[in-house]
Amino acid sequence: MLFLSSLLLHLISHKLPYASWGELEPERLLTYYQDRARAVDRWLTSQFDDPADRAVFEDQEAGVQTPFLYDWYSGQFSALQVVQDTFLGVCVLLGIALAPLFSGEVQTAVLPVSHCTRRGRGRVAAAKLAAAVTVAVAVWALIGGVLVVGRRLAFGNRGLDCPIQLLKPLATAPLTFGDCEVYALVYGLACCLGTVGITAALSALASANFPAVVGMFGLLVLLPMCSGLLPWPVRQLVALLPTAGDYYDLFRQNLYHLAGLRIWSPVMQLAVQPLYLVLLPLAWRWYVRRQVR
Repeated sequence: MLFLSSLLLHLISHKLPYASWGELEPERLLTYYQDRARAVDRWLTSQFDDPADRAVFEDQEAGVQTPFLYDWYSGQFSALQVVQDTFLGVCVLLGIALAPLFSGEVQTAVLPVSHCTRRGRGRVAAAKLAAAVTVAVAVWALIGGVLVVGRRLAFGNRGLDCPIQLLKPLATAPLTFGDCEVYALVYGLACCLGTVGITAALSALASANFPAVVGMFGLLVLLPMCSGLLPWPVRQLVALLPTAGDYYDLFRQNLYHLAGLRIWSPVMQLAVQPLYLVLLPLAWRWYVRRQVR
């Protein structure tokens, strides 16, 4: 029992490499699932005073299937980290590329000319926004495809069916590393679209490219970087920005409370990103109604 307790503590506090599982004697793990279930129960009790909050993750835990499928998963986890880093970089580069979407016309004095043409307002603005969304989708589709092909060439499909509990035993989501990859790719696309909405709105309000880039950089880079210094409620709001989320929330137990609903953070962060596209009609309106000087 002392060994099992030490092992469980090691599992909770650290990653246990695949090779380490193979070095353990099978009989020493006979009570591992029961020990883990008790550890998860203690963890949830210590983290949530509200039984309703705790019930969300107890329901998740009920869906975790045992016995676990044990295999080499380190490559798949590394691939997930590459997807995370890549989509953050893509979002920032998209923001820089799209910052002059409308402000560039003001800065270069094209606005007085375009606004005086027959289709220089509404249709041109709509075409710009449609092109921005198309570019974002195409760029992420291309990069996402390269990431999936690269992952398959480097690591194959081995380990995709392994549960995330091998990496973090206290995780309660009944997910595999393959599920996490799908989420990361979909989330990356959603964040690219969210970046388009935010950047287009800033560009429509700015009178030059530099303020648009600075605003984008502040919202999508600096604010997430400094979010750890903010109070928890503010930090949760910042986490809804396109570049502030993290696929690793799939391994955690974080909740958003919205109108009496308890929403798991990965679901909330994913659902919010398309809502930033609401800023596109606003950007169109701000640009079209901009006064020519």
